[in-house]
Amino acid sequence: MPGDPEECRRQGRECVRLAQRATTRQIRKDYLALAHTWLQLAAMFESDDARMKNWGETPSKVVPLASRRRRPIKLRAV
Repeated sequence: MPGDPEECRRQGRECVRLAQRATTRQIRKDYLALAHTWLQLAAMFESDDARMKNWGETPSKVVPLASRRRRPIKLRAV
Protein backbone atom coordinates (compact mmCIF):
# COMPACT_ATOMS: atom_id res chain seq x y z
CA MET A 1 0.00 0.00 0.00
CA PRO A 2 1.60 3.30 -1.04
CA GLY A 3 1.87 6.10 1.46
CA ASP A 4 4.06 8.77 2.94
CA PRO A 5 5.35 8.05 6.46
CA GLU A 6 6.34 11.70 6.98
CA GLU A 7 2.82 12.88 6.17
CA CYS A 8 1.45 10.35 8.65
CA ARG A 9 3.81 11.67 11.32
CA ARG A 10 2.74 15.24 10.55
CA GLN A 11 -0.90 14.24 10.98
CA GLY A 12 0.03 12.53 14.26
CA ARG A 13 1.75 15.67 15.54
CA GLU A 14 -1.33 17.71 14.61
CA CYS A 15 -3.51 15.33 16.63
CA VAL A 16 -1.20 15.72 19.62
CA ARG A 17 -1.40 19.51 19.26
CA LEU A 18 -5.19 19.33 19.16
CA ALA A 19 -5.19 17.02 22.19
CA GLN A 20 -3.22 19.61 24.13
CA ARG A 21 -5.93 22.16 23.38
CA ALA A 22 -8.84 19.83 24.08
CA THR A 23 -11.47 21.06 26.47
CA THR A 24 -12.51 17.67 27.83
CA ARG A 25 -10.73 14.52 28.88
CA GLN A 26 -12.64 12.46 26.30
CA ILE A 27 -11.67 14.71 23.40
CA ARG A 28 -8.05 14.64 24.55
CA LYS A 29 -8.17 10.85 24.72
CA ASP A 30 -9.69 10.62 21.22
CA TYR A 31 -7.07 12.88 19.65
CA LEU A 32 -4.26 10.94 21.31
CA ALA A 33 -5.75 7.69 19.99
CA LEU A 34 -5.79 9.22 16.49
CA ALA A 35 -2.16 10.32 16.89
CA HIS A 36 -1.20 6.78 17.86
CA THR A 37 -2.99 5.42 14.79
CA TRP A 38 -1.17 7.85 12.48
CA LEU A 39 2.19 6.79 13.95
CA GLN A 40 1.34 3.13 13.50
CA LEU A 41 0.42 3.81 9.88
CA ALA A 42 3.77 5.57 9.31
CA ALA A 43 5.59 2.53 10.70
CA MET A 44 3.57 0.20 8.47
CA PHE A 45 4.43 2.25 5.36
CA GLU A 46 8.13 2.17 6.25
CA SER A 47 8.01 -1.57 6.88
CA ASP A 48 6.26 -2.20 3.56
CA ASP A 49 8.81 -0.06 1.69
CA ALA A 50 11.69 -1.95 3.33
CA ARG A 51 10.17 -5.31 2.34
CA MET A 52 9.70 -4.15 -1.23
CA LYS A 53 13.33 -2.99 -1.41
CA ASN A 54 14.47 -6.37 -0.07
CA TRP A 55 12.46 -8.07 -2.80
CA GLY A 56 14.07 -5.84 -5.41
CA GLU A 57 10.95 -3.83 -6.12
CA THR A 58 10.71 -0.09 -6.24
CA PRO A 59 8.43 1.34 -3.56
CA SER A 60 5.13 2.58 -4.92
CA LYS A 61 4.62 6.21 -5.71
CA VAL A 62 3.39 8.23 -2.79
CA VAL A 63 -0.31 8.92 -2.87
CA PRO A 64 -1.03 12.26 -1.19
CA LEU A 65 -3.79 12.53 1.36
CA ALA A 66 -7.05 13.88 -0.02
CA SER A 67 -6.60 17.51 0.93
CA ARG A 68 -3.78 19.71 2.11
CA ARG A 69 -6.23 22.30 3.42
CA ARG A 70 -6.00 22.68 7.15
CA ARG A 71 -9.46 22.32 8.55
CA PRO A 72 -10.12 21.50 12.16
CA ILE A 73 -11.30 17.99 12.84
CA LYS A 74 -14.68 18.00 14.52
CA LEU A 75 -15.43 15.12 16.82
CA ARG A 76 -18.96 14.39 17.86
CA ALA A 77 -20.30 12.34 20.70
CA VAL A 78 -21.59 8.93 19.81
